[in-house]
Amino acid sequence: MDFFFFRSKKVTKATTALQAKERLVSEITRHRTSRHLQLMKDELTLLLTQFSHIKENKIDVVKNTKSQLVLKINAKLSH
Repeated sequence: MDFFFFRSKKVTKATTALQAKERLVSEITRHRTSRHLQLMKDELTLLLTQFSHIKENKIDVVKNTKSQLVLKINAKLSH
């Protein structure tokens, strides 16, 4: 699944990790259905496996105190 960022423009410079996180959080809060979360979870898992300093990651879809579905991400970095 590709994340569709409304208001996206042609980017001439690389996106920072902070910008990517903000876009992901924005996308999740706008389209929070169990199907979208599962697709985002799968894509995020694939993305995290590409980084060599992340040795282990676990992503779960859980309900928070407001009964909203959210992604819970646990990642372990290698030293």
